[in-house]
Amino acid sequence: MHAKREEEWFSEFNKRGNLFNLLTGDETTIERAAIARILVSKIPSMIVSLTGIVESWETERGTSFLYDKHLLLDLLNEEKQKL
Repeated sequence: MHAKREEEWFSEFNKRGNLFNLLTGDETTIERAAIARILVSKIPSMIVSLTGIVESWETERGTSFLYDKHLLLDLLNEEKQKL
């Protein structure tokens, strides 16, 4: 979620065309946002991979995997739909 917010900030920053009007300290923020953009691009494959791992875990143990009292597979499916 944090990476998504960073990536959204970076997109807005680019739309305003402020890349050439950098103030002191903005370089670090831009680098952070660029890294976040890379992480965001990896999220779909991470969700698919984690879904497979959780399904295997549940099958092996015969129980549901919960995260904060919610089914993790439901949370992953929600995130997949948002993409």
